[in-house]
Amino acid sequence: MLAAACLTAALAASALPTERYACAGAAAGRGYAWCNASLATDARVAALVAALTLDEKAGQMQARSSAAVPRLGVPAFCWGMNAVDRIYANDVRGTTIFPPPSSLGAAFNDSAVEAMAAVFATEARALFNAGEKGGGYMCPGSVSAWAPTININRDPRWGR
Repeated sequence: MLAAACLTAALAASALPTERYACAGAAAGRGYAWCNASLATDARVAALVAALTLDEKAGQMQARSSAAVPRLGVPAFCWGMNAVDRIYANDVRGTTIFPPPSSLGAAFNDSAVEAMAAVFATEARALFNAGEKGGGYMCPGSVSAWAPTININRDPRWGR
């Protein structure tokens, strides 16, 4: 499975891509309040928002992603990749392909959908840890996915 190979490669390198995580890498030793996990969430958010310039705040309000703020140790973030039937990777072949959601919905098998979601999560994390830059439907800088999706085959309002 691709996930196992990517995860093994990432662990063998003994260094995860820390520049893709907030409060890691160069930002770790700077003492930013938003990196202090012992503070309340509200205090951490307020400190980060206060430190952002107006342009940086605007960069956080894009429809699908947030721009990186390197001076504050904040990496870029994408708000969700499509993972309808697979995790789409740019330069990597071999992610697991599942039936489309309409087929899974028609099967009325919740455990199959849960197993598919577990594979999506494993493969997305493996690609992220291996430094996959993304492309197509791959969401760079994130492992957040919009899947599995709600299916109209399981919705009684659609006559099924």
